[in-house]
Order: sequence, then structure tokens, then C-alpha cells
Amino acid sequence: MKLFYVFSQYLKFLFSAFNTYGHGVHSPFMYDFFQKVIYEKNPFYCFEEIEKLRNSLKINNKTLFINDLGTGKNRSEKISKIVRNALKKPPFAQMIFRAAHFTKSATILELGTSLGITTAYLAKSNSKSRIISLEGSDEIANIAQETFNRLRINNVEIVLGNIDKTLDDTLNNINEKIDFVFIDANHHYNAVIQYFNKILFKLDENSVLVIDDIYMSKDMTRAWKEIKHHKQTVSTVDLFQIGFVFFNKNLPKKHYKAII
Repeated sequence: MKLFYVFSQYLKFLFSAFNTYGHGVHSPFMYDFFQKVIYEKNPFYCFEEIEKLRNSLKINNKTLFINDLGTGKNRSEKISKIVRNALKKPPFAQMIFRAAHFTKSATILELGTSLGITTAYLAKSNSKSRIISLEGSDEIANIAQETFNRLRINNVEIVLGNIDKTLDDTLNNINEKIDFVFIDANHHYNAVIQYFNKILFKLDENSVLVIDDIYMSKDMTRAWKEIKHHKQTVSTVDLFQIGFVFFNKNLPKKHYKAII
């Protein structure tokens, strides 16, 4: 049923998406964003080392005990399976890197550390940035910390615990505005909307929000549509796998779709 839903949504997406490659995007900022973030193909300096580490995790058959606070179900799972099923694929992890790099984001919040691969991309986007990453599973967080150690990353703070409970204190402990947010945690409507509403007061017009898996379920699609049409949202870019949200009132009130 879930696969049928995703497939049906993808067919609708293909029908409605317009692959602009920047044509028809009249905002200078959005034009640059499409060219330098979405359609850029040249690798950055750090991509190779992060992907080498991802490949080593692909063949790691160590079993982790996961307390999945999003589903409420505990399970045992091999690291290799987590890599295959849960991590952002390289094109999108690298796009998130380019987005944080392009926007010169200094304070970055991530909900859902997983094994730390996408977190590493965020951290490498600016060595002087501060990355606060919230993770619910201690065993997964331990592997993520190993990832950071192996990549010589020292600008990531992992906040361990149920995100529904840790997010408020985390936000209160961030004195500055948050430049960039990546939401990839509990994939249920109520949780995603709750995260969004709590984070909003820490954002300003230059902040960027990225939401993962926006069509993986009816819940996620509903959350995405609500955020897309929120009164503070100005522009969005829908790439099916992920969605970008912009709040700058100088941007055109427009919602883009693009195939990559």
C-alpha cells in the first residue's frame, strides 16, 4: 500500500513538474539557487572522503539495538541495512551540503542524526558553522560520533533523547537565529507540524528549511502541503524526495517543482 501511494504520487509529480534548469525563474536568488545548488554537478572537496566512509558502512554488518521513538517500536538492525534504507542518497546529501554552503549557514539544526553521513555534509559545508543534531537512539548516535571522528569533524553537537522532549530545551539554548534546518526524524504529520511550529520563532527571512521524505506517506504529504501554504512560507522547491522552504518576503510567492 505504501509503495503504491509513493508511486502514484510520483506519477502526479512527474506530470506537474517543470524541469526549468533556471529558465522561467525570475528571482535572482532563486535562479542562483537552482543553478548552484540543485543542478550543480561538480563535486566539492569533501565529497569523496564522506562517500568512502559511507561505502565502509555499507559493508558493516554490526547489529544495533534501535529504540525507534518515531514508531514506538524497538528493533535490531544491521548498519548495512540502515545505510541502504535510511540514509539520504549521495545526490541529495550533496545537494543539502550545497544549500548550506550557498546560504553561508552558520547555525544549523538537524532533527535525526542517523549514522551521521548527512550531518557530515552539513558540517563540512562550513568548518566554522555550529551543527546541533538531535537523535533518539543512543546506539545510532554512537556510530554517528564515530563517523565524525573518522572525518575529523568537531563542529557537531549531538543531543540524545526523544526529540519531542529535547527540541524545546535545544531551541532555548540556541541564542542566535537558526540559518538552516533539516527535518528527518519522526515521519508523522503531528510530529512534523509540531517541529515546524516550534522552530519557526528561531528562523528569520534568510533561513532555509529542508524537509525529507515529503511523499513517503499521506501523513508526510499532508504536513508538506500545510507547511508549503503556511502564512510565513514565501517560496518552496519540491524535488519529490525533499522540499526546500524559504521565508524571505522579497522572494516571489511561488512554489517550484523540479526533476533532477
